[in-house]
Amino acid sequence: AASTLMHPWLLHKEEELRQSINLKCIASIPNLKQKRRKKQRKQPLPSILDRRIDPYFIENMDSLYLRIMREMNERKGKTILITSTVSGEGKSLISLNLAYELAKNKRHVLLIDADLRKQDLREQLHLPTDGEGLESLQDGVEAAVKSINYLEDSGIYFLGGSHISKDPSGLLSSKEMDTFMKYMKEYMDFVIIDAPPCEGFEDALILENYADGVLYIVKQDYVQ
Repeated sequence: AASTLMHPWLLHKEEELRQSINLKCIASIPNLKQKRRKKQRKQPLPSILDRRIDPYFIENMDSLYLRIMREMNERKGKTILITSTVSGEGKSLISLNLAYELAKNKRHVLLIDADLRKQDLREQLHLPTDGEGLESLQDGVEAAVKSINYLEDSGIYFLGGSHISKDPSGLLSSKEMDTFMKYMKEYMDFVIIDAPPCEGFEDALILENYADGVLYIVKQDYVQ
């Protein structure tokens, strides 16, 4: 067993995940293939609000929501950090749909695109491309609050920008960020942080300081 663990492998089954990290998988979300539409700038993420979506996807998202709520209630927590090892594992997909689940169940939820090195969730939500997101903290906490968008169709609050930050780590660890997160935990029922992937950057570790729980996404047959 020791010699096997020295060599990385792709995870095929939940049992292999438990063997490698000694944590259980709380949900298994199916991979959905969507047809790309020619006129769309960016393919939208699959959504539980879409009536055409695979019912199996909705069922598993419901299950994930219930398990997370049970865990958060036990911790009396409000802030959930969602990350992965590398880009492309589905963390934004889970972040967005978990926010939809919370709003559907009458919770006030804020979804934050905290990947300041990428910032593409705003475009996928088809919002105007002039948003500042967390970058507005450079002008103070009040400016960040004013940058929050309320999305009537889904009932979620969203904060995300359009431009890559010049100093993401500095901004995420700033006093303004700390104050903003404390304020949002008072105002919102839940805050979901769509964080950058862990490999290569310290951003997710900085954001962990604001979280009551971390949801780690692992894509099957994708990452070592």
